[in-house]
Formats: sequence, C-alpha cells, structure tokens
Amino acid sequence: MLFYEIGFAFWRESLIFVKACMWYAGDDITSIPVLCLAQTIHTQEGALPRPSISAEPDTVIPPGSPVTFHCWGPVGVHTFRLERENRSQYRDNYDVSLVSPFLSGATFRIDSVSEDSAGHYRCLYYKASRWSQHSEQLELVVKGTVADTEASGFDLL
Repeated sequence: MLFYEIGFAFWRESLIFVKACMWYAGDDITSIPVLCLAQTIHTQEGALPRPSISAEPDTVIPPGSPVTFHCWGPVGVHTFRLERENRSQYRDNYDVSLVSPFLSGATFRIDSVSEDSAGHYRCLYYKASRWSQHSEQLELVVKGTVADTEASGFDLL
C-alpha cells in the first residue's frame, strides 16, 4: 500500500524549501520511504515583495464615519507604515499580527473621517533591515453627510 506525503514548503528570507515524499507501508507497523524529493530554491536578494492595502468598510466614507486601513505583507515584517499623499504624512504600526502561516498584517484606524482625511494612501513595511516597495495607491473619498449615512442604515461609532 502506497501513501503520499505531498510536501511542505516554507519561505525564509531568500530561501524556499519544498519537500514531497512517497511511502510504502507493509503488513506490519513499519513504513519504508520509497521516494523522497526535496528542492531548495534560492531567490534573488532584490526588492522585497509589494504589500497589499484595503479599506473597511469601503473607500467612499461619509464625514464622521470610521475607516480602517489594512496592510498585508510576508511573514517576518517588523513594522508596517501607512503613508498619505506622497509621504507627506505617515503612521507606523509595530503591532504586526500573523494572519496566516505566510502572511502578516497591521491595521490603521481613523475614528472619524473629515474632508481633510480624503486622499491617496499606500502601505510599506520594514523587514530584514530594509523597507519594501510601496503598495498600490488607495484613494479614500469622503463624501455625503451624516444624515445620508443614518438614512442608509449604516451605524456610526
């Protein structure tokens, strides 16, 4: 009887390791490895991957409402930074959480947006003694009134 252990993979800095094994199980308790392949891939020491950015509940927010920006990057990130309008304003977040075995993230919240909050935002992160590339830009639009928000059923915090 053949059993397959189709691999595991992990990524660390500039190294990717992948392993896949096939096992043969006899009539007794022992299993004999029939084939086991492993591959190590060295990646280039180039730029770090771009982070991702999103806004919750949306990118169009009525004045006085909250918005939360989410930034995601690879595991091992030390700091995430949210920048606004070509680095003129930024906030750092050292409270990085592990979202999955391969993904880390951080959040940035604005409790009450105003017209001054509108603009283009992007994320970057600090890992392995260097800053990543910037994420794509996200445009936050502040539009409508508080009365429009209440009429739509959206609760203000």
